[in-house]
Amino acid sequence: MAWFGWVKKRAQKIDVEVAEPAQVAAPVAPPVVPQVTRAARSSRTPGELWVGGVGAYQAALARMPRDVEVELMPWVRGSDITAKVGGVKVGELPHSPKLHEVLLARREAGMDAAMFSGEVRDGDYVPRFLAVFVPVGAELDALAPAGWVRPIPAESTIKLHRTGAYQDALAEAHRPNGRRREAEVTFGLTESGKYAGEVCGTVLLGGAVIGELSAAYGDKWALIHDDHTAGISGRLLVYVQNLGDKYTVTAVYKRGPDAAAA
Repeated sequence: MAWFGWVKKRAQKIDVEVAEPAQVAAPVAPPVVPQVTRAARSSRTPGELWVGGVGAYQAALARMPRDVEVELMPWVRGSDITAKVGGVKVGELPHSPKLHEVLLARREAGMDAAMFSGEVRDGDYVPRFLAVFVPVGAELDALAPAGWVRPIPAESTIKLHRTGAYQDALAEAHRPNGRRREAEVTFGLTESGKYAGEVCGTVLLGGAVIGELSAAYGDKWALIHDDHTAGISGRLLVYVQNLGDKYTVTAVYKRGPDAAAA
């Protein structure tokens, strides 16, 4: 609706005041943008992955409906995965080793590309982002070719979390030119937040906490907990580094000799 103001204008031949409407242009309506269901960051569910690198594919995502079918294609090298919708690339899933192993096994067996349900949503940092729903655990393994067994590495790098909160303990544990030392891992349940009730871990060296295993990245250290639950031996070896302004930890998990027989 146009907005009108009123101004006073004096007539030239008679001594009266006449009011005329001033012409004001109506504001231009903004372009209509398709609305996509917005999901809060705290509502991520198990098996829900967010496609990365979507900033370069905003034009394609803007044209897509909310519910889409996502094709996931594994890279031959590394553990990254390309995500496509309707044959159009929309981003990548970086470092998804368990999912990548299943998809690569399907590809090597000549099976059809795996399709997964996805949702295009409004983003906090980009106009649109894509969430993909992927089975977890045994349901994910069931997508692999018949008879396939997931390979388990004898040694894997583990990232410790919240090391910034334990700088004093890390400073005490630091040994210049020292070797890796075996750390102790204890498990518990996350007490609050969106991962409340999920397994988490605490890493101790010399009886002092030096880092945590966050439930938010449980897939990165799940093998440690799985071995612990199954009674399979394993060692978490850590090396504390002094970077000048802070201390960091490099951790490697090595499975015991009884793991081969499990």
